[in-house]
Amino acid sequence: MRYKQSIYQDWKDGEITHSGYHHMSEHYERQIAALREVLKNLHVEREELQNGITDESSCLVVF
Repeated sequence: MRYKQSIYQDWKDGEITHSGYHHMSEHYERQIAALREVLKNLHVEREELQNGITDESSCLVVF
């Protein structure tokens, strides 16, 4: 988020073009979305491990 905020300031200061700002902003948005998905998956995995359920033992739990 800080990088995204800094490119806005760069655009306002005339250091990058509006097109450059738009391109970089979209790039950072994609990175943010990907990182949020990774974090979500890690939280789910942590909860499973805390509850003693892993991918390897899920068939035993069902049994």
